[in-house]
Amino acid sequence: MAKSVPMKLAKLTKKTTFDNMKPKSQKAAIFSLLNSGHKLDLLKAFKLTGTMKLAARVSEFRNMGCNIEGEKKHFKTKFGTAGKYMEYSMKPNKASKQLSKYYVNN
Repeated sequence: MAKSVPMKLAKLTKKTTFDNMKPKSQKAAIFSLLNSGHKLDLLKAFKLTGTMKLAARVSEFRNMGCNIEGEKKHFKTKFGTAGKYMEYSMKPNKASKQLSKYYVNN
């Protein structure tokens, strides 16, 4: 039996079905999500775009001048040990506005 999608992710998925656009690449999809104000972690990025290299894409966008912030989140694993992951968000700036012309279909 398939597990249901957590409610928080289900809301994000409904908002980001890419109905009016079809990203040309995983990188374009990640940029579109971050540029539209969504916060992404590795699991959300994988489910929405299929990428396993979110940190690499974030690094590329930062090198292009985008203002992407990462927040370290802590959790407890099912084995009782501590775990952590990064959640990324982007604040609009001049570079992200210029890149949106390339990555986002109008």
